[in-house]
Amino acid sequence: MNTFDISTIQAVALDLDGTLLDRGVLYPEVLETLEQVATCGTRIILATGRIRGLLPDALCAVPGLRYAVTLNGACVSDLQDNRHIARTSLDRTLVEEIAAFVAEGTAAPGAHFMTDDTIILSPDTMRRTRALHLRHFSPQAVDEFEQTCTFVTSPMAYIQAHNITIDKLVFTCPSPEHAVRLLEQIDRNFDVETAIMEGENVEVTTSGISKASGLQTLAAHLDFSLERTIAIGDSGNDVRMLEAVGYPIAMGNAPPEIQALAWRVAPPVGERGVAKVLGELFLV
Repeated sequence: MNTFDISTIQAVALDLDGTLLDRGVLYPEVLETLEQVATCGTRIILATGRIRGLLPDALCAVPGLRYAVTLNGACVSDLQDNRHIARTSLDRTLVEEIAAFVAEGTAAPGAHFMTDDTIILSPDTMRRTRALHLRHFSPQAVDEFEQTCTFVTSPMAYIQAHNITIDKLVFTCPSPEHAVRLLEQIDRNFDVETAIMEGENVEVTTSGISKASGLQTLAAHLDFSLERTIAIGDSGNDVRMLEAVGYPIAMGNAPPEIQALAWRVAPPVGERGVAKVLGELFLV
């Protein structure tokens, strides 16, 4: 671990759900702190499993917050120019094979086929997963999620017919135990990157693609060092990112195995943890 000197920090990478957002809600104190940190000249980067279409407008309006790593690193974007700097999608045949493999299992989870602009799923999947979403997000956040979705009876047939490239798969399972089993099965049978988010969601991206790889792409593009980067996260899809940077910070609501990776543990998201930890580091 590097000796900490705030003057050497070149970037702060921030997860969204469970880190910046509490059940999808952005607290004013957190937004104000980000705006203050940005005025210090430090680059702020969003690093999320969300699609670009689900980035909160208030965050995207923070001065100096120009870049985002979305879909667990599958897409790296310049928000100001509205363009991808890099995009690493899943192979179409691999998407078909994984979807068929998962559908063959018992208690088949709901499948979400994600691009950076929309989430393709069936109405039946949405009905089955809405209750789970409401356990983790506010009703307004769930409504916003659904507004970005494309609902079709047969997602795979729709994807094939319209020649759509998929960047990430998410399978929402009926229980955390089911999610762990499914992740292990996918890992044994396919060469992909996997993570568990919110306990029941198994996320799948191209092998080697993670928030860490997305940050590495941005570091090369913008000429900054991950060794001089702070990253803050709380969940399984943050592990690679926390391992890659010089100053990993875990949220107080993160499970013990995530906190064990951290240089520092922030207060929980409900206690405005990002505002407190960044305030202590940058604004004291």
